[in-house]
Amino acid sequence: MKKREFKTKLPLIFAVIIFTTTAVGAFSDGSYWFAVFNLLAAIGNIFALKYAGKNQEFVNIFTAIINAFLAYITAYIYLADGKQYIQYAWFLVGSVYLFTSFLFLKKLQKKYS
Repeated sequence: MKKREFKTKLPLIFAVIIFTTTAVGAFSDGSYWFAVFNLLAAIGNIFALKYAGKNQEFVNIFTAIINAFLAYITAYIYLADGKQYIQYAWFLVGSVYLFTSFLFLKKLQKKYS
């Protein structure tokens, strides 16, 4: 994998890891619907990682926005459950994904203008 390819796939790899870890934790806590929600997010990122092809920039923008939305939902669920600090980490993850989608969008605009 070339350095450029790795840089574009890194957010997807990161998403697979964090959503899978959260799904495992939710299964062990007995929150099955939350676990399935995070597991589906991880599977979606795996498919995006595998089948992006030559439209990698578009796929990265779309999945970064979806991952930000899912991260904010996860943060809200942790907040509603009364967790101590994990929700702040998820808010940070959502913000990083929004920033990443902005960077990919800006790069794509430069490419096509």
